Amino acid sequence: MGWLNDRFREIAAAVMVLTRLPFLHFEHSFPAMASAAWAFPLVGGMLGLMIGCVQIMLIRLCGMPSWPAAVICVALGVLMTGALHEDGLADFADAAGGHTTEKKLMIMRDSRIGSFGAVSIVLSLMIRTACIASLTPGGYALGAIISSMAMSRFCVLLIPCFLHPARPEGLGAMMAGIGPVQLAMAAIPTVVLASLAGIHGWLAFLTALLSAWLVGCYARRTLGGFTGDVLGATEQCAVCVAFLVMVCG
Repeated sequence: MGWLNDRFREIAAAVMVLTRLPFLHFEHSFPAMASAAWAFPLVGGMLGLMIGCVQIMLIRLCGMPSWPAAVICVALGVLMTGALHEDGLADFADAAGGHTTEKKLMIMRDSRIGSFGAVSIVLSLMIRTACIASLTPGGYALGAIISSMAMSRFCVLLIPCFLHPARPEGLGAMMAGIGPVQLAMAAIPTVVLASLAGIHGWLAFLTALLSAWLVGCYARRTLGGFTGDVLGATEQCAVCVAFLVMVCG
């Protein structure tokens, strides 16, 4: 029972970090992110399952056209995560306007959204909406949504595994303890969930990993490390390219 309780607490910790869903109140210590990292793909898959079920309900039971249903599905995902990843993407995109590392980090701390940030959010929302609208409700669509959401959360773990935090505080510092062991543990549920979409799931996973690597390389070159905003941008890029691969099959 003690082992199961520890795993449950780690799942709850991952839910609390990645979503705004009420799950569990910790009366004692909060599990370290390194120990909860394996559950990140599970949380992503859980979010994808809810979004996929909503798509099926809206289209097949309510008779709603695919595009309005897709808009609602994407909006639901944003609400469940509190726009956490979209905010990171916007700040990361705005930082491209800085000419020095210090200036980029200062821009990323600014709560205001610039033109680059606004455009990046719009593009991300449009890509996900168009892809979900292109998926016919059913087994493949549900598997594609679940696996895309799961693998994008796995890609978040790649960054702290190979980069150092760009500053000593914030979410980036909290994730700094994640290493190859935690990454390997998280890969197990990710591979299982990616298999739900068959060969397209595997291709999407490889493409998502490539996008995460590119974001990480850019962060290392321009920021000297990663921040929480880099993690958010990694998730958004990964989920968008995963969805694009899913609909190209």
